[in-house]
Amino acid sequence: MGFLGADAENKNTRDGAPYTVLSLATKRSWKDAQGEWQSYTDWHRVTLERRLSN
Repeated sequence: MGFLGADAENKNTRDGAPYTVLSLATKRSWKDAQGEWQSYTDWHRVTLERRLSN
């Protein structure tokens, strides 16, 4: 599960094929050696392509 960083962007390739790009954040949390909570956010760039089947 993650969080969107911004609105998805619809784009087209040079030959006109549509695709969508979005930023997704996932967060990890853990306790360190001193028992304090730590967290880290990873950012992922996701590209969704639309392919038509024949």
